[in-house]
Amino acid sequence: MRINKDTAVLLLQKENTSLESQIAEADKQEQLISNTSCADLGLQGEAYNALNERICMRALVVHAHRLAYTEIMNANATNLALLEALPSTTTPGVLDTDECDREIAALMQKILDAESLPCRNVATLTRDLSPLYAKVGKAYQYSKMS
Repeated sequence: MRINKDTAVLLLQKENTSLESQIAEADKQEQLISNTSCADLGLQGEAYNALNERICMRALVVHAHRLAYTEIMNANATNLALLEALPSTTTPGVLDTDECDREIAALMQKILDAESLPCRNVATLTRDLSPLYAKVGKAYQYSKMS
């Protein structure tokens, strides 16, 4: 799978900008609805009580929308942070999990080749292989994020 990081980041940022305006609009609506009451206007009766009940229900719906918008923004912020942490592969701004898998295979082969060499002491082998193990771990981690 190929992930175009730059495009994904741009789309998430654009969505968050839209969500910010929707949250602001929900705040305005919630404020307006919460300040609306038939009883405050001196209106009484079953019809006005039903209208008040409907207004209260609308306030709950607007509040639920605001909470949903906020949760989506928080999820987008998490996804943006994860995208920023992803390394680019050969193409700048793109992560290719197939390419990560090929890099893992190549690094594993280097490790196997190094481990099979005769007459290597443990300290030298550990020193030579440590960077390869680290690279394999990082490449494996990114290939599994997709």
